[in-house]
Amino acid sequence: MRLSSPRVLLSGLGSSPRQKRKRSISSPRGLKVDLDEAPPLRYDIFDKLALHIERKGLMQEGIFRIAGDSVTTGQLFQSLYGNPSKIHLNDLKINIVADALKLYLRKQPDSLLPTEVYDHFNSVLKLVSGFGGAADEEEDQDDKTEILVQLCQKLPALHKPILRRLLQLLWEVHIRSESNKMNADNLSMVFGPCIVQNMETVTDMSTIYAKSQEGVEKIGRAHV
Repeated sequence: MRLSSPRVLLSGLGSSPRQKRKRSISSPRGLKVDLDEAPPLRYDIFDKLALHIERKGLMQEGIFRIAGDSVTTGQLFQSLYGNPSKIHLNDLKINIVADALKLYLRKQPDSLLPTEVYDHFNSVLKLVSGFGGAADEEEDQDDKTEILVQLCQKLPALHKPILRRLLQLLWEVHIRSESNKMNADNLSMVFGPCIVQNMETVTDMSTIYAKSQEGVEKIGRAHV
């Protein structure tokens, strides 16, 4: 079943921020960076990785699922400490860039979707999974959607635009799933640990996501 574009949820995440000029953080040449620690979360770095995947990887079978070379991925991950203009992606296999994007989110000290916020998302998504198609339920659907939008607005300031950008990227991958074999179910399983760091929560999130596809489709059809 094909999902409709989730514009209503994206509306709660605001727009892409204007980047303030920052001093670049670069590591000395040859310094080994611990992959258990992530470079600081920055929108411009995440957007550069996402944009490259959108340009060159949307049709790649198994994108985000089939791993690239771990050594090269580690080198790219290390370069994320530096100035985005000096991060070179064109000569890298697309699976390496995809791996670095996942690693960049997964290794952050704070989940993109903090546990306390996710618990509320979890409850609302269970309600969404029960959406029906009757006309008299439309108002109830709108109420639940508004709750999701409000929850998005409670995310940390930097997390909102990055989550929005991630959802945009995953949507572009999903609508090409006949070619890349990465539908919404597969993407939710791959990105669960990147969005919520509690593994028990991630498993539950994947289950809820699969059950809620019909509800999300109805939301999108009503609001697009």
